[in-house]
This record gives sequence, C-alpha cells and structure tokens, in this order.
Amino acid sequence: MLKSRVYYLLILLFALVIGAGCSVINGDTQSSTFTIKVDSINVPSEVASDDTLTVRPFGTVGPNGCYSFERFESSRTSSSLDLKLVGELTEGDDIGCFDAIVQLDTVFKVPPPLEGSFEINIQQPDESVLSRTVEVKD
Repeated sequence: MLKSRVYYLLILLFALVIGAGCSVINGDTQSSTFTIKVDSINVPSEVASDDTLTVRPFGTVGPNGCYSFERFESSRTSSSLDLKLVGELTEGDDIGCFDAIVQLDTVFKVPPPLEGSFEINIQQPDESVLSRTVEVKD
C-alpha cells in the first residue's frame, strides 16, 4: 500500500513538473491586427471589361518576422474597389522573430464584370486613401 502511494505521488509530481515546464516553454502569445501602409499599386492602365484585373500592392508589412500579411478586406461595385490590407503582429516571450523587413508579396484579383473608369481605393493607416484608375475597354 505504501508502495502504491509513493508511486502515485511520483506520477503526480512528474505531471506537475511537465505542466510547469510547458507553461514556461509555451508562454503567452498575443496577436493584434493593424492596417498595412501601401506605398504604391501596380495595375494596368487599361483592361477589357471581361478580363480579370490584377491589383498588386507594394509596401512594408513590418520591421521583423513577427509581422505578417493577414488578409484583404474588400468592397466592390462594377466600377470601383475599396481595399484594406490587414496585417498581424504576433508577440510573446517565446516568440523568435527573424530580423528582416517584411514586404508585401500578394495580389488581389478582381473578376469581371468591370465597366467605365474602374477606381481602386486602398485605405491607409492614417485613414487617407491611395487611389488608381484603370480604363475599362469593351
């Protein structure tokens, strides 16, 4: 009986040590989102009304590997596109961020139909808007 209690206590002690070790190794991480500043947009000057328009934004996501592109938020009509590029910052004691500037490397595809002077508006972090116009040809 004493032997089984000692065995039980050793298992309990082992479980506590493993649990404590995991909380140190897997410390708290926190993520937050932000609007990415877009420096410029690469689009064609004109596109056919039945073609897909490719929008390529350029800019810096963040100063190190803890920053990443998360998603596009978009709203669209047949003659305009409103875009917001959302980034994510992951922080924590156990996070190792590589030391390199993270650049945008993504495209947004706008399927037909397109019409008129198609306006692309990208929201900036300071609430200003970066705009470009693409002429749509029939």
